[in-house]
Amino acid sequence: MIANPPYGKDWKRDETAVRTEHERGTAGRFAAGLPRISDGQLLFQLHMLAHAKDPEGEQRAIIAFLDQKTIRVDALIAEVRGAIDHLKELRTALISAAVTGKIDVRDEASTASKVA
Repeated sequence: MIANPPYGKDWKRDETAVRTEHERGTAGRFAAGLPRISDGQLLFQLHMLAHAKDPEGEQRAIIAFLDQKTIRVDALIAEVRGAIDHLKELRTALISAAVTGKIDVRDEASTASKVA
């Protein structure tokens, strides 16, 4: 929960962080810019939002979910790379067989032109 800052809170040390984010523009965390210097309450709220986190149990659940999905995606990537390598080998073997005359591709070429 974000509350009003205590009266007289020194927010100057937070100003540098907010200015840095402001300079980053829309790529920054806040993307709203730096308010007037006298607006200490908004600076305090921006500071508090920067430190907002999910509960630790929820963080662990999110991490476990993402780890599980990452493992699955990595396995699929490896499977696809293996299939690509196998297809490259088959392509090379087919070209080699066609060039050396082990297979006759003249009929296939005429059939392919009729289909296209």
